[in-house]
Amino acid sequence: MAQGKHASARTSATKIGRQQKQQLVTSVLSEPDLFPDEFKAWLPRYLGNNINFSLPASQLPTVEVRKKVGDVGNAQFTSGWTNFGGTNESAQYMKDPWGFVHLGGVVKGGSPGTNIFTLPTGYRPEEAKIYAVASNNALGICTVNPDGTAVASAGSSVYFSLSGITFRAYS
Repeated sequence: MAQGKHASARTSATKIGRQQKQQLVTSVLSEPDLFPDEFKAWLPRYLGNNINFSLPASQLPTVEVRKKVGDVGNAQFTSGWTNFGGTNESAQYMKDPWGFVHLGGVVKGGSPGTNIFTLPTGYRPEEAKIYAVASNNALGICTVNPDGTAVASAGSSVYFSLSGITFRAYS
């Protein structure tokens, strides 16, 4: 019987109320770096199983609109590169809520070894990043440098894909 008392005391000591859970969730969302990964993994399970949980819009991550290369106010093509056109995705970039930059699209017309465009400050990697990409049914290499230049280091000017290039933004 004493063993049962201790077991129920332990159980009630580990249970937390709804208000405490919501405060904990708010803390994790507002300052996630203060919590270990194992603890942050609890959050989706808790939110997914709680239909009564509400979250203020200010705590939801904002998703940036993709910026098309060549549009006014965005990065501009250089060295004769342009969008491939047709049904292919236009060259673009965006930064997600976690600070990762994603490039996409298919370009043509420039020369291998030249700069395609330059990413603005806030969308650049800390170090040069080298990616294998599709280029006219062969291997191409795209290098994204700390100065923001996206260079077609090797490949073809017939088409050069930027799809799948992802890195953490530094500056």
